[in-house]
Amino acid sequence: MNNIPQRDVIQSYTWFDSVLTLKGVGESISEKLAKLDIVTLGDVLLHFPYRYQDRTRLVPIRDTLLENEALIQGSIISYQEVTNKRKQLIVTLEDGSGIIRLVFFHYYANMLKSFKLGALLRCFGEVKLFQKGKTMVHPEYQLVTEDSLVDSHLCPVYASVSGISQNWWRKIIRSLLAYRGDLFAQDPVWEKIIDERFGIDFLAALEKIHLPSPDCDKLLLLERKDNAYQRLIFEELLAHRTSLARVREINHQHCATPLLIEKEKIDALKAQLPFTLTAGQAQAFAEIQSDLAKDKPMLRLLQGDVGSGKTVIALLSASIAIENNKQVAIMAPTEVLAGQLFQQFQHYFVASEVKVVLLVGSLKEKQKKQICDEIKEHHAHIIVGTHALFQDRIHFADLGLVVIDEQHRFGVHQRLSLNQKGGQETAMTVPHQLIMTATPIPRTLCMSYYTHLDTSQILTLPQGRKSIQTVAVSNQKRDEIIARIERHCEQNEQVYWVCALVDESEHLEAQAANDTYLALKQRLPNLSIGLVHGKLKANEKEAIMNAFYAGEIHLLVATTVIEVGVNVPNATLMVIENAERFGLSQLHQLRGRVGRGAQQSYCVLLYQTPLSHFAKERLMTMRSTTDGFEIAEKDLQLRGPGEVLGTRQSGLQQLKVAHFARDFAQIPKVNQFLSEHPLGIASQQLLMERWFKRKTEYAKV
Repeated sequence: MNNIPQRDVIQSYTWFDSVLTLKGVGESISEKLAKLDIVTLGDVLLHFPYRYQDRTRLVPIRDTLLENEALIQGSIISYQEVTNKRKQLIVTLEDGSGIIRLVFFHYYANMLKSFKLGALLRCFGEVKLFQKGKTMVHPEYQLVTEDSLVDSHLCPVYASVSGISQNWWRKIIRSLLAYRGDLFAQDPVWEKIIDERFGIDFLAALEKIHLPSPDCDKLLLLERKDNAYQRLIFEELLAHRTSLARVREINHQHCATPLLIEKEKIDALKAQLPFTLTAGQAQAFAEIQSDLAKDKPMLRLLQGDVGSGKTVIALLSASIAIENNKQVAIMAPTEVLAGQLFQQFQHYFVASEVKVVLLVGSLKEKQKKQICDEIKEHHAHIIVGTHALFQDRIHFADLGLVVIDEQHRFGVHQRLSLNQKGGQETAMTVPHQLIMTATPIPRTLCMSYYTHLDTSQILTLPQGRKSIQTVAVSNQKRDEIIARIERHCEQNEQVYWVCALVDESEHLEAQAANDTYLALKQRLPNLSIGLVHGKLKANEKEAIMNAFYAGEIHLLVATTVIEVGVNVPNATLMVIENAERFGLSQLHQLRGRVGRGAQQSYCVLLYQTPLSHFAKERLMTMRSTTDGFEIAEKDLQLRGPGEVLGTRQSGLQQLKVAHFARDFAQIPKVNQFLSEHPLGIASQQLLMERWFKRKTEYAKV
């Protein structure tokens, strides 16, 4: 209850020291902290409270408010163990203004010994009404002595994990804030300018956030609008922009083999296509072709909405590399998508001597070894794969182009490892990179996360495509939807039914794919129905997807394993069950599996009531537009950049305090600051080391 006394600190703390250097922190606590993405002492200090408790003043029992937290102090006038349905300890306090009961369901014999009649007890907890009297259940408490002082600061409450108490956080953070050594190394130039701009320095900002005074504006703090937070937000965005500039600079220091091709050959490649490129495709390909012809490595992001034809651009780009006798690596996030890309590339190059191979984790060891040998000897020209491409034993003979599909699903070290496998003459020569995403990226994030990449966009869909009609339907109309499925299949069209989970969950009421499959087979005995989910073996998934593609399966029940890249033009109806459980981006990706042919396609968002406010917003957005970029902007507003980009699963930088959507107005100011105050190498180093976990982790390519 008092200010927690500071412990002795060692004299060698630095921002990058492991949490294991803290007294009392062993492997067990370290592993728990890692779940919160906390590895270093700097991470600990940048782990901010999500709320505050006011323990700075004692409140008379009479003045405490129900359903509010309060700090009280009173004498013990009774205590007793009671056994009703469950054993409990009840302690009664009196402070001259009123009486309150303390209820403990979990207690120890030592607690009983500490509770003596007349002893003065100080408690903090939420006041509730129980049996017509004020009650605190399991309050924090301490016996009052002469030196028992109330807190002088608001008490922070931190997000935590089981086994790490709030007291642990408060004690550790206060002791680190009291330390004055290399932990808070500062830059005398740019840091002073930022200090003056916000009227607070870095250490003072941390202290104000972790230990705010009782008269501070709590709302400003919690909304991160206080000058302490604004200063840290500005600095983190500054570090982020600096890191991206460093990536571009480092990329320009490397060399790449120019991949040149004559116009006649380009025209011949395009002529092989069964259609004419759209204006958007033609523009994107022209930009890529220009990049490939340079002696600096291409680092280009190709954005296109679902069904916009990005794969064709990848095929043409790969053809240029092949014409220059280079190998091409195609990275996909799932084996299902890798298999489909393999088939598309194999079909395109079927009349040539180009060998396309598929390298995925589910292959037998003998097959993997054979493919690895073919890659090393340059007998394999185009290699399509998943994480398997990152294995140490894989060595490319002469890798000229890397195509990464759905790049936000791969971490930086995975992507960079392919650069290092290029088989080039020198380490300074790296392959060109084409990064594709079917997840439209909001302009806000493009200007923030991807400034180190050149960007191409395909904004037009191929000719003949009709806009998908989307409806949101309550689960009460399930029978009507099943009847509609039967009508679609009678017209020789195919249907997806997407479920949220593979197995039932106590926490999520989503219908399991297995149960849905069995129920639909019973209701639709005349249809051929397939089931695909992530727990199937790769060859089983491949067989089912091939059967669906061939039209042998009318209705495919699936989990989100079909979210990205699956292309079945004859599929014209998608039912997404428990649609309220999916994010906007995922709903849009799923919907994009239909509408790939000339027929009119439909998407049914089947939802369970009642709907939350956010669920209603998502379903309304899906009904009102099919524009992926518009949906991405809405998704950003609802969920924030971390969720939109999938940063919890990927290697993208996770911002600790800034929020690109909320703090977008800061970005032009950060850019102006950098133009007016260019940072030297040492300053860049200090800035980036403060905000990134490892000294070399400047940005995520």
